Amino acid sequence: MGWAWSLVPSLSLVDEDYPQDAEDTDHILMIGFYIDSMSVVFKLAASSSDRCYYGTKKIKFTPLLGMELQGCFMESTVVGIKAVNVTTGASQLVMKPIGESCICGVNDLQSQFLTMGSQCENYVTSSMFSRGDEDGKASLVSWEEHLTNVTEGALLFRTPAFAMDYRYLLDMSEGISDEYVRQFEGNLESSNLPERALCRYY
Repeated sequence: MGWAWSLVPSLSLVDEDYPQDAEDTDHILMIGFYIDSMSVVFKLAASSSDRCYYGTKKIKFTPLLGMELQGCFMESTVVGIKAVNVTTGASQLVMKPIGESCICGVNDLQSQFLTMGSQCENYVTSSMFSRGDEDGKASLVSWEEHLTNVTEGALLFRTPAFAMDYRYLLDMSEGISDEYVRQFEGNLESSNLPERALCRYY
């Protein structure tokens, strides 16, 4: 999950070459992915004694473990520089061995190593297709409303295998002008503006 987590902060960055206008602070960007099923195969790599045409050694790949995911989704909503919300999850995760025998030498392999969640269509419930821009904006600017509505039960109802919810909010109270925000040119590290961030895994 480290590679996915490294992508999250970049969603709230502002292009330094692009001047921030007043209307940009309320611009809403919504991105979503909904996947019925996907498969991932983990393989062992080992150098082979055979050589390629150019003299380099061939690499032999041996399938080891298969992972099947059903009912996956990822939703990201960004309101200017004010707020970011990323929610993702999977309804069912099944891991099973691939090949004739385990690398440990055991021939009697189980059909499944791990099963989490269940097959369901709840992952498209309350999706971006059923929400308007104003609904997304209203929920993002209200921290308390988001935590009240997006609970552990709501997340796991949508994707029983696992769920993650990341939320970032920059406090843009009425006393803070747009000119004050624009002077930082997208780099808010030295702004002293109050920020809140929360990441929940289930």
